Formats: sequence, structure tokens, C-alpha cells
Amino acid sequence: MLQRTCVIQIGDQEYILGIVGVDYEVYSNIFENTFVTEFGSIPHSPDNTSVIIGARVNDPWKNGSALTSIGGEINITYTTRSGLDIENRTYTGRIDGIMGEIGGTNIGGPIDVGVYIPLETAEEFFETDEVGTIIVQLTTSDEQVIAQASDEIEAAFGNQIQVITPKSVLDAISSIIRTIELFVSTITAISLIVAGVGIMNTMLTSLMERVREIGILKALGMQKRTVLGVFLNEALMIGVLGSVFGILTGSALALSIDQLGLLENFTTGTYNTVLGEISIRPVFDISLFINSLIFGIMISVIFGLYPAWRAARMDPVDALRHE
Repeated sequence: MLQRTCVIQIGDQEYILGIVGVDYEVYSNIFENTFVTEFGSIPHSPDNTSVIIGARVNDPWKNGSALTSIGGEINITYTTRSGLDIENRTYTGRIDGIMGEIGGTNIGGPIDVGVYIPLETAEEFFETDEVGTIIVQLTTSDEQVIAQASDEIEAAFGNQIQVITPKSVLDAISSIIRTIELFVSTITAISLIVAGVGIMNTMLTSLMERVREIGILKALGMQKRTVLGVFLNEALMIGVLGSVFGILTGSALALSIDQLGLLENFTTGTYNTVLGEISIRPVFDISLFINSLIFGIMISVIFGLYPAWRAARMDPVDALRHE
């Protein structure tokens, strides 16, 4: 694969995208399920002007407003520097195929914002035969074979290249996710401790305000377990009300951010580009709501045990003397 960043123009729209030079036939054999056109076809013997584009290049807004069609023109401009001189090279390609939406990709595979031209055309246009990526397809998924092949490839190139396998990418992503989960879990734990201490202080304050009331109830024959149950029920109610309020508030904030569109349609670069677009949507799961409710109640009850225990052990005589 020979890839360079260029400015492409389709109609009145301009994008900064990566132009990829590949052997159409070999590339389609490797990615037979993704390098497939929805409109047009991939020529086996393409001429110098043949271009295959991704679904989002043709329909960047995903609303069915296609910018071009099969046989349409696409202008590609490549800016290079030779010493102090800056040169703009431009050529006009013909769109032979428009791929369907992929959504994801394998390593080095087709993407929805991809623009593909024949490898020979790329070498001539960019004036280089130095490729940036070499795709190696193995006939087995055995991890030992993959590791051995990776080591042999690196050794063959004098360790001057980086070999990336799907497993290494998955491991890297998993490591990032674990780090984020650890960070979020730490923040959550601190928040829960602070919330639990707040509940405990509230319960202790309530206990100090009702010492004489507790003394009277115990003098009238109320058992320790009954007093314990009264304060635990209060902690339970605090947990229920707090959890429900927190769930409703969090859901409302997520929906508000979604409706305001604060986390979507970010763009980068000088030109309009579909490459920098991000879209985030909140996902609500009933099991998440139930678990949050149960967890909030558990925290409240656990931190309410100490005030309830102190109330249950209170001596009725001392409580009645309390001012």
C-alpha cells in the first residue's frame, strides 16, 4: 500500500483524505468481504484514471445526498516540497466504484473514508515506489505461527519496520480500556466514600437531635433491634431516594447532551472532512439502572450501620438526661 495525504474535490466539496495506491485484484482477494462496491465495480485491469471511493466520501452526511455517481470525476491534489519549492500535482480520476458502508475495518483494510487508486498510478503520481504498508496474509490463525512470522518479517527487514497484528492491536486497545476503567473506578470509589461519610454524618446528626426521643422509647420497652431497624430503615430510604434522583439526573443530562449535539460532528483541518467526525450516543440499559439502585442502597445501609448501632446501644437513663 502506497498512501499519501491529498486534497480531493468532488463537485463543490473538498476533503483532506489519504489516497491509497493498491493492486485492486490482490487487495480485493485479501479483503473480499469489505473491498466490495455497492455501485459500479472494481476493474481487474484498471487504467490510470480509475478510482474507488468509500461510502462516506460519496455521502459524508449519511443522509442519501450523494455527491457523485459512477463515471463521475474526482480531482486529487498532492502537495510536495523539493528544497524550498512547493509543488502541487493534480490529476483527474474517474470513479469506477463506490463501496458500501463498512463501519469498521481490518488492519490496513478498506474504510468508509478511503480513496483507492491503482498502485502503478500512485507510484507515478507521487513519484515514488516506496510503500508505507505491506499487508501479509497468513493461512492460519495459530498465535504461535503469527508470532513466528512477525519475528521473521522484522528480521528480514533488519528490524527497521513495525509489524502490527490484529492481536497486538487488540492487546493495545484492551490495555487502554483497562487503564480508563481503573481511573474511572478510582474516581467512583472516592465518590462513594465521600457519599457514604456524608450519609453517616447525616445519620449521626439525626441521632444527636433525637437522643431524648430514643431514651423515652427505650424506657417504654423498645428493644435494641427495633431501634436498630428504625435507623436502618431511614438509611434505606436515603439510599432509595438518592439513587433514584441520581439515576434520573444522570439520564436527563445524557439525553440533554445528546439532544444539543455537543458530542457529535467535530471536524478537523482547513477543509471540510469526514475523517474527523465523531458521534457519541447515550445507551440506556435497564440492568444498569437496577444495579445502580441496588448499589446505592447498599452503600447507604452500610454507612448507616454505625449510627444505628450507637442508637441501639444507647442507655435510656443517659438519654433521658441529655439536654
